[in-house]
Parts: sequence; structure tokens; C-alpha cells
Amino acid sequence: MNYLLQNNLYNREFVRRWWNWEEYLKVGRPETEPSFSAFERVLRETYREYTFEFAAQESGVEAQVLEEIAKTVATAGTRFLQS
Repeated sequence: MNYLLQNNLYNREFVRRWWNWEEYLKVGRPETEPSFSAFERVLRETYREYTFEFAAQESGVEAQVLEEIAKTVATAGTRFLQS
């Protein structure tokens, strides 16, 4: 997720439209400006520490493999979510 967020490789319009980002900011970050851009900044900050190296230590999967998977997911577009 961190890789997708930091590189803007997610469907921004889908997230803006379907996630409860306004409620999240209101409840979890009331001091934050109630805008989608602010929500994106909060997400990037929140996920920043979850690097491939962190995930490798947690999962036992090599960081390079995790990066390859993230890059594949990033290119899947909406196909990733279809059944």
C-alpha cells in the first residue's frame, strides 16, 4: 500500500468517491483540513514506515519479491478488483 500511495498508483477517483475519508478525518484527525488532498497526505504519512524492507521482516518474503508484486498490482488497474 505504501508503494501505491507514495507513487500515486491507485485509483484516486475511486478512493475519493467510495471511501469514508471525510468521516475518517473528522473522527481520527479532527485538526486536519477536511479535504481529499489532506486525506491523501495523512495516508501517505501513516503508511510511510511500511516499506518493502519492513514487510520483508514481518512476512519472511524478500523485499524484492514484494516490490515486484506491488508493481504488478499497480499495473492491474481495475482488473485487480474484478472477480
